[in-house]
Amino acid sequence: MANIYRGATVRPVFYYENTSGGFRADLQLDLISLDGTTYSFETNSNGFETTTTSTDISNYDTASWTTVPTGVTSGRFNRDSGGTGSSGTGLTSAAAGSYYLYAETSSPATTVGFDFLLRGPQVTLGDDPDFTFYEARYSSDSTMGTLKVYLEVVTSGAGGAPTGLSPLLLTTTGNTASWVQQTVDIQSAEGFRITEASDTRIAENGDVRISEQFAEGLSALSGTGSLSVSAVASVSAASSLSSIGSKLTAAGLTSEADPITLSATGTMTATGGALFQDSVSVSGTGTVTFLGLNSFDISKAFNGTGTATFDGIRIKNASTSLSSSGTFTNDGYNFVHFGAANYSDEEFTRITEAGDTRIDEAGNTRIVIEGGNIGIGYLEADCTQIVFSSIAYVKWNGEWTTFTPKVKQDGTWDDPLAIYKKIDANTWKRAY
Repeated sequence: MANIYRGATVRPVFYYENTSGGFRADLQLDLISLDGTTYSFETNSNGFETTTTSTDISNYDTASWTTVPTGVTSGRFNRDSGGTGSSGTGLTSAAAGSYYLYAETSSPATTVGFDFLLRGPQVTLGDDPDFTFYEARYSSDSTMGTLKVYLEVVTSGAGGAPTGLSPLLLTTTGNTASWVQQTVDIQSAEGFRITEASDTRIAENGDVRISEQFAEGLSALSGTGSLSVSAVASVSAASSLSSIGSKLTAAGLTSEADPITLSATGTMTATGGALFQDSVSVSGTGTVTFLGLNSFDISKAFNGTGTATFDGIRIKNASTSLSSSGTFTNDGYNFVHFGAANYSDEEFTRITEAGDTRIDEAGNTRIVIEGGNIGIGYLEADCTQIVFSSIAYVKWNGEWTTFTPKVKQDGTWDDPLAIYKKIDANTWKRAY
């Protein structure tokens, strides 16, 4: 599937939070590259903008922006060289050249949870965009914060990405005393789903989810008898239409509001279709099978004069006609009439290869493999020797004063190796 951001006009967006608090959390950024446009900050800030007060990413739409200045002003991103304005944080070099952008975490930004926003100029992406940047995370007391990266979609392109702030694309944390290149994965940003509330979601890599409406998808219609299409409407979709032993026609391809007719005089199979129009007529005079169709329309007629089979169909419309003069069977479809809501459409159950079941979105309950309590541990002792020491006192003329004990042996006074005192019948204790 093609990249959903292809052809879109976007901005790179960086959200940095001082999660630990303190002034040694100055994050540095350099060589920001978005689909072939690379921003180095040797001459100026290249159109990058920053907030000047703590602004959470949830308030992005209402944030106040100003051009990134050259300096060390606290509570904002700055353009700088030779080290940040605080001691014990920030490198003195750039990833290339001398200048970089950085978040100054001195007061008032020393507060735990102080938020910085940085955004770049608009860039129109190609069909296969990439996104990289360099960051430095040096903090002498390891109090660096958390960086999160997004795209702001200004205008939607051929990929159909919704406008506004994208889902979270990358998170970085930790403490490193060097420049590190980070890659933002927008190659696999596919599978946007638009629900009734118009929110968007990106499925996990490898997941396949069938939801109410797809802004991008694949559909296939085939018939072994005959198949005719009088109008087709799709949103950034690739369609495969094939017929064996009959002529395939397609005409009047205009808008989503046009009617669509699918018919087969012999045998017809429709798999994975998505229908978005005012009226639909689907019929089969021989054998007709519809598998996994999603339909959103005002009126619909499904007919089978021989055998009509509907498997996994979801229909949301005001009126529906289902009829068969021969055999009519169905399995796993939902019909919602007169604008009523069927909330079961919002529940998804996925069976993975291992046979376990995971329920996402609603309860976010995950059953994963369970392992036994196995492990190997080691205990190591690091000992410290404490050498015996003491001070000797003697009471002289009513006052205690220090002295050095001497021992007379064989007529000679000398320093003793140790002096022991007998504290009970069986115990001697070293006193000096």
